[in-house]
Amino acid sequence: MRIGSIYCIRCAALIAGIFLSSAALAEQRFPAPEFRGGYSMPSVETWSVTARTWPMLDVALLAAALGIGIWMVHRKRSRRWIVGLTIACLLYFGFWRRGCVCPIGATGNVAMAAGGAYALTWVIGLIFLLPILVSLFFGRIFCAGVCPLGAIQDLVLWRAVHIPKWLEHGLGMIPWAYLGLAALVAWAGTDLLICRYDPFVGFFRFAGPSWLLITGGLLLVLSMFIGRSYCRFLCPYGVILRCAAWFSPRRVTIAPTDPQCIDCRLCEKSCPFNAILWPRPRPDARGREAQRRRVMFLLVASIALIVAMALLGRLSAPALARLDPAVALDDRLVAEESGAARGADLRADAYRLQGRSRAEVAQQALAVRSDYAKGSILLGGFLGLVAGVKLLTHGVERQRVGYTADPGACLGCVRCYATCPVPGGPPAAAAAVASGGRIALTVLSGGTP
Repeated sequence: MRIGSIYCIRCAALIAGIFLSSAALAEQRFPAPEFRGGYSMPSVETWSVTARTWPMLDVALLAAALGIGIWMVHRKRSRRWIVGLTIACLLYFGFWRRGCVCPIGATGNVAMAAGGAYALTWVIGLIFLLPILVSLFFGRIFCAGVCPLGAIQDLVLWRAVHIPKWLEHGLGMIPWAYLGLAALVAWAGTDLLICRYDPFVGFFRFAGPSWLLITGGLLLVLSMFIGRSYCRFLCPYGVILRCAAWFSPRRVTIAPTDPQCIDCRLCEKSCPFNAILWPRPRPDARGREAQRRRVMFLLVASIALIVAMALLGRLSAPALARLDPAVALDDRLVAEESGAARGADLRADAYRLQGRSRAEVAQQALAVRSDYAKGSILLGGFLGLVAGVKLLTHGVERQRVGYTADPGACLGCVRCYATCPVPGGPPAAAAAVASGGRIALTVLSGGTP
């Protein structure tokens, strides 16, 4: 039975090959038509082997780098190896591929494809999905050493300054707003904001607008003291990975073998991203009742916040719609018709040269305004939902034993591994515990016990 099945498959493949080859040869059986008037047939352009190879190679290398990152973070547990992966990915995905193998920028492509203005290719789809799938199971491995934008910031980190938690939580709303705005603009078919305003692509390509290069340079200077400032407070793709990492069953565990934390706080001091969660005792009955009342209040406040932000988003729809060239052209023509226009406008001049009808421009602008009217309500509600979830998350006090890595905020840099002195950790730190306990640990940490 098995031999017969294999024989049938081979016959089907042979028949398909004969059919395809005959179809290809059929194009060559007839001579090219003859035209008069000196017309010459254009040369046939085919997709080169290089054009087919690079996308497949990029996806394969991205998958391989993610797999190596998983092994380095969860098995090898070595900062030196992560730095090597960081440099290799920066050289290839950053400078060699000029920042174009970018899951961050692919976010806009996915949103534009959802709006019907773009045909999503399998390459961009995989580049967008692979880091998310890995984060769902192993944490933010892409941020650990694969992302070239994170790599160029991590390599310039000199002396990390820890900012207050309340300020970090407040600034953490910026990437959510950036993600929502970029998704709305791409969904409406207006622009790809993430790609257009990538602060480091100018360095990868050794070219770009001067203001964008200055912005990237300022972010690099800031990243010398505030670890990965772009990744933590601007990157729209990072918040997607942050959410996915919360569901990962395999997380960064600071203690190598013994889960018992000795509260030395060395991991907290070594982490430049404020990703270490402090121990928290279990609340008593009185504390649980107070927490229940607090959660109910925050739940009502979150619902009100969602409604208020949705209304605010609707009010901002006309201003957001002006980002689209069709709406900007329609506003310019209305201003010219009313006599309120000042100076020349390239869009209006191009419109007159194209010979398009005024009704066509108005109809296109009306459709875009309708899209933004609906999308801005969703954008406002989305931001209100994010703010509400943040309030609820920080209003609930969960028990935590020892210092642990926040699965969403942890970028997998493994700096904390080298400082943990529990059994199985670095020999120097373990020796410090054996010889002097907490007092010796203060020498390693440079702080007070």
